[in-house]
Amino acid sequence: MEEVLLYVFVYLVPAFLLLHMSLILLWRNPRKRTHQLLAAYLFCYTVLFMAEYVRHQLPVDLSPIIITYVFGNAGVLIPSLFFHFFFLFSGLHRQMSRWIYPWIFYLPLLPVLFTFITGTNVLNSSMFEQEGAWIYPVFNTAYLTTLSAAVFTTIIMTVLVGIQWKRSRRPMEQRVYFILFVFVLFSAAWNTVFGYLDIRGAVPPYPYIFAGIFGAWAMFFAVTRFDFLEAGSRKFKTLYERNPTAILLLNNYGIIQDANPAAHYLLEEKKLKGFDFTTWLTPESRTEWEETFAPAMHGETPLTALESEVITAGSVPRKVLIDSDFITVDYEPVLMMILRDVTETKKAEETIRYLAYHDTLTQLPNRRAFSETVRKHLKEKQKVAVINVDLDGFKKINDTYGHQTGDEYLAHLASILEKETTGLGGAARVGGDEFNLYYFYTSTEEVKRFISQLQKTLIDQPLKTRGLELPIRTSIGASLAPQDGTELEELLSRADEAMYSVKHNGKGAFALYNEGNIQNLQHHR
Repeated sequence: MEEVLLYVFVYLVPAFLLLHMSLILLWRNPRKRTHQLLAAYLFCYTVLFMAEYVRHQLPVDLSPIIITYVFGNAGVLIPSLFFHFFFLFSGLHRQMSRWIYPWIFYLPLLPVLFTFITGTNVLNSSMFEQEGAWIYPVFNTAYLTTLSAAVFTTIIMTVLVGIQWKRSRRPMEQRVYFILFVFVLFSAAWNTVFGYLDIRGAVPPYPYIFAGIFGAWAMFFAVTRFDFLEAGSRKFKTLYERNPTAILLLNNYGIIQDANPAAHYLLEEKKLKGFDFTTWLTPESRTEWEETFAPAMHGETPLTALESEVITAGSVPRKVLIDSDFITVDYEPVLMMILRDVTETKKAEETIRYLAYHDTLTQLPNRRAFSETVRKHLKEKQKVAVINVDLDGFKKINDTYGHQTGDEYLAHLASILEKETTGLGGAARVGGDEFNLYYFYTSTEEVKRFISQLQKTLIDQPLKTRGLELPIRTSIGASLAPQDGTELEELLSRADEAMYSVKHNGKGAFALYNEGNIQNLQHHR
């Protein structure tokens, strides 16, 4: 009874554990070749443990049959399946000719075929002896030859995995290769120590198969830990496909590998797979993206709230915020991008920003915008004239013809001021019927000519509306930087003084602060 429990614990428990892991891999994605190979790899270890369990339930003279036709053949398949899996996982298979891939990995099966045809055991010891609860193979040349081949194969595995680990530049790949490297290195050491030392009685027969438990777990962990959206993970697949936010999967060349329905809707395109993502970017966003994508992909650095602009298949520009992180699909790092459409949000922000700096009636910059702009030019030591334009008789227009006409009058005046200052400075509405201008000048006489021409233009372009013709008369005062001051408040105050001097002397003219006289334009009234 004790022996039965011992066999169950040593052989059946690991066998069922390995079988469980094998079935989980197939359940996750039964159509993926890597999952098929790794599941077969784990199943072969299951066969090894089951064969040993059955062998210890039978007479000693039946051990050669089980070892020859079951245990030995499963053992030959294990390295073949590992090499096939590793070359596929690492991408090394792409460097191999289709005439030899994957058949070269299964050349060790030729002795297996020979065994079944001839009934001759060429791979394992055929002599066994009972010692206590265990049935051991005789420690002879056949046993040592097979063991040496297994150790040599494990060393080759260690070297290949180690090379790929060192070559890899992506953190995710490095973690997977590290796990595999530790496994094969451990297996090589285990097989050497427990294979060549004749310590029967202390450990079960073929002790090197127990390294497979650790190895199987390591490979199982590597695959399941770094898989994404496999068929078995249906809840994640559902989340991906039904997410209202656009999601794209890009390879390391920026090519779209997959897109969820929301991404197709955002870009108004049914076919996205296989296209370069930059195809959908505006030229400005494309340059920024190319500068950002390569370093991010190389270092697997997530992107956070990257502002960009895409052009849909219908030629509609859409503002997007891009967040991304790296996942593993088919053992390759893939950039998973989440594109949030913020077009309407950006429009709202731009509207708010516009209203914060513009007058809603005339669409001219407001006092805040005027102040910030002029302060910037003053800080740059530019010669700027600050001009205060005040309407004469505007209250009478409002009272006589109504506020609608008054609004049209102000909008008409604003359009003239904007046109006359374009390229020369700027205009702003800073009060009810008060406008400020700034003008870049080279001489005082130039400022006088500008204001004189401006007043003439205003008189020559009255507001014509609903049968009315309403002339535009103004009183204007100006101050000049730097001679009248270098601070905006000071310049505005002195421009006001000049303007009020005009108001007090008959209106309809202009004055410069640094001159005591008024340049009267009575002939234009």
